[in-house]
Amino acid sequence: MLGAKQVSVPNHLLDALPRKDYRKLLPALELVKLDFGQILYESHAQIRHVYFPIDCFVSMLTTVDAGRAAEVGLIGSEGMIGVPMALGIAVSPFRAVVQGGDKAEGRPCG
Repeated sequence: MLGAKQVSVPNHLLDALPRKDYRKLLPALELVKLDFGQILYESHAQIRHVYFPIDCFVSMLTTVDAGRAAEVGLIGSEGMIGVPMALGIAVSPFRAVVQGGDKAEGRPCG
C-alpha cells in the first residue's frame, strides 16, 4: 500500500516476516532481559524458549574436550536462538550463552 507507514521491528528476522504473520506471532512474544553470562540452554538439553535478540548477542558453543568449548556461532538482532525448534527438533546441539546482555523477544516452546 503506497504511503502506508512501515513499522520497523528491532529483530531483523521478525522484521522480514510478512506483517500478517508477525501480527499473529506478536501475542506469543514477551520482551525479556538477558544478562551477560546467562546460559539459555545447555548442549543436548531441551529447548524451552526461543529468543529473537534485539540489542544483545548470544554465543553458540560446542564442547571440544573436557572443560573446553569453542564458539561456533554468534547470534544478534539478525537471528533467532532456538533454530532447531523451527525444524521440529526440541534439543539444542549447542550451549547458548549470553555475551552481550540486554533485550530480546522471547517465546516459550511447547
